[in-house]
Amino acid sequence: HGTCRDCMRAYLRLRIEEGRVSDLWCPCKGNDDCEAAVTQEELEAWLDTATLAKYARFEKMAANPQLRSCPSCKNLCSPTMREDGKLKSHMTCQDCGAEFCYFHSNAHEPGDEACAAYERSVVK
Repeated sequence: HGTCRDCMRAYLRLRIEEGRVSDLWCPCKGNDDCEAAVTQEELEAWLDTATLAKYARFEKMAANPQLRSCPSCKNLCSPTMREDGKLKSHMTCQDCGAEFCYFHSNAHEPGDEACAAYERSVVK
């Protein structure tokens, strides 16, 4: 399908900014049985570096839903597991050392007790 370059760039940029990285199809999809998906090469040709970086970040997050963004440096961090196999709520960023909660980011002080207290205050 013919689409102007600026319109296609805007379409892709908005999808990526919304985190819809698995939804990068031809804008005409569904109108005439078109099922064309945007390729990595097309993304690299049409998008700026910052948007490509967002795309890569959202792709990582989609591939591993347990990743969390550090509230200080924005690095993607993996949680650690407790001996019983459950996630530890307390996380420490490997890059900057910031401590935060897996479930609530920086909404409360680090630690299981603070996490439980925050949960109780939100449930009220």
